[in-house]
Amino acid sequence: MVNLKQTEVVAKTDIFTLLGLKDLSDGNKKMLLSQMQEIVVNDFFKTELPKLLSDKDARDIEEVHKKGAPAEEVINLLKDKIPDIEDKLFEKSILFKKSFVKHHLKVRIDVLNKKKTLLEKGKHPKNMDTESKLKKMEILDKELTALQKALIHYNQKQWDEGIKILASLDN
Repeated sequence: MVNLKQTEVVAKTDIFTLLGLKDLSDGNKKMLLSQMQEIVVNDFFKTELPKLLSDKDARDIEEVHKKGAPAEEVINLLKDKIPDIEDKLFEKSILFKKSFVKHHLKVRIDVLNKKKTLLEKGKHPKNMDTESKLKKMEILDKELTALQKALIHYNQKQWDEGIKILASLDN
């Protein structure tokens, strides 16, 4: 069963807030958004379009897309063939957003665990005094704990709670 309130939270929340990356540079945000949009559109063309259109219509629209037509032009062609295309694209983008955010948090948790292990073993960074090492460990632990808790909430479809936890990292 879909939790509409939580789906709305995901839909309305900036992906960088969901990721705990609000401070990412504008250039990096733009690049990441562009990559995500490309993934969603390409996946939609591969998995959903064949279910919604005849083979001929799907090939025709895919040709226009492959020729580099602006997204708006492709969407307008799709609207002619599939009246509720915007709803379908929205659903697809929300599913992708949820999946991407969870995957990204898992990767960040893995990276932080590896950094923590290296720090504990004294292998990274070298020549760090004990006080600096302890401070770095404290920061890593705080971020790691927040990411783990947020991921648990996200997996339990409690997106609003996960967002609150990640927002605490900014404080």
